Amino acid sequence: MVNKRAFTLIELLVVVAIIGILAGVGVVTFSGFIEGAKQNATKSNHNIYVKFITAQLLKCALQDNKGYFEVKSDQFQQTVNNVSCNPNQTSTEDLRLIYVYHFENEGYRSPYNSKQTQLHPDTGIRGDFGTPNEGFSHITKSSDYKNLIITTSYKTGEQPLVSIIRDPRI
Repeated sequence: MVNKRAFTLIELLVVVAIIGILAGVGVVTFSGFIEGAKQNATKSNHNIYVKFITAQLLKCALQDNKGYFEVKSDQFQQTVNNVSCNPNQTSTEDLRLIYVYHFENEGYRSPYNSKQTQLHPDTGIRGDFGTPNEGFSHITKSSDYKNLIITTSYKTGEQPLVSIIRDPRI
């Protein structure tokens, strides 16, 4: 007589139930990690914007506003352009779009929606456009045109990150 051993239906159901419970806990935990990663990526991009723009403007100031800086400033173009440091040729207002296009061409996207660019120009003086949506940033100018202001919303209900970059060329 051959002795065959097999799992009973109850044993199989218990194993399936345990796997289901572990999967449910894993999905909830994993989604929390994803949300935290999106917030951190949004904050990191904000810091990159601020550091890059500050460095470019300080480079101009060190050249007594006679030089230029290189950016990919044409919309949907990967070519590098020389932008004048002279504030009479490139105003603080112009810088808003130049930097928006640069970061768009560099591939910066919202961690919350990878099909949309993260940095957008504000419609004018700070406050006209309001707080950006979660995962997005606005760049605007101050009312005296001496500062660029970057506002980034990384989490709904939280205060957005706000960085003021003084234009040393003026």
